[in-house]
Amino acid sequence: MKGAPFDENLRGEVIAQGLENIVFDFQDYVVKEVNIRSEVIFNIPGLTWFLSSVAHLIHLQQDHTMLKKILEDQLVDTLFVRGHSREKGTATNYLVQPYINGKPLAEYLADPDISRFVLAQAFFCRNRRGLLETYWKARKVFVLYGIPMDLTFNNILVKERPTHTSDKLLVIDPGFITEAKLLFFENYLPNLVSIETRYRFLQVCLNRIAQLEEVFAHVDASTFELAQTATLHGTFDVTTYESHKQKLVKQLSTFEKSLQV
Repeated sequence: MKGAPFDENLRGEVIAQGLENIVFDFQDYVVKEVNIRSEVIFNIPGLTWFLSSVAHLIHLQQDHTMLKKILEDQLVDTLFVRGHSREKGTATNYLVQPYINGKPLAEYLADPDISRFVLAQAFFCRNRRGLLETYWKARKVFVLYGIPMDLTFNNILVKERPTHTSDKLLVIDPGFITEAKLLFFENYLPNLVSIETRYRFLQVCLNRIAQLEEVFAHVDASTFELAQTATLHGTFDVTTYESHKQKLVKQLSTFEKSLQV
């Protein structure tokens, strides 16, 4: 990674803000800092503490190591740094990534006002193979770990390569896998993370699966292409895929019943 060592006292330009993080641009790299206002904005008590904890940082590191084995160079390298919040003065977590000159996949949607997966035709034709491989790997992750990655159209960055036959698709934020499993199935932090919050997160996970399946169906790969992709990136068990999905649906029903009591 180029540029000066990360200094938590510096302040870059805000280029993005989401549920978990605020993203700052430092030219050669970007820094993701825990969004301390997300707890109020999204009405999730304890969220700031949860995202700022040492355990969360360790789990993110574990996930990155696991996912790197599958996504390889498609997963952007990330440094996980423990520091202090400049606004609250308390310990918090930072994620540092190299700056990549690209645009999120969402900007290539033919119509950003609709939820269906419709990419601009020229982009789709140019990157059909890359999309197939990216979402194949995402399905493989779900089979191996039982939790889908957060492959929203804003979490995939397109690095345009005019001199190549296709562009480079990069995953800049895969979401969290380990903690999701703990939250959904092992009653992790019951006094901090409420059933309602778990229920909402689980709904998000199921929405991720729906989008994953829609994108994969839209690519409409031939039997030969699927076989070639499996040879390059490994196979996965479709039965296990469906079993994991039903397990999440069943857990959602369990949470829903708990909320009705």
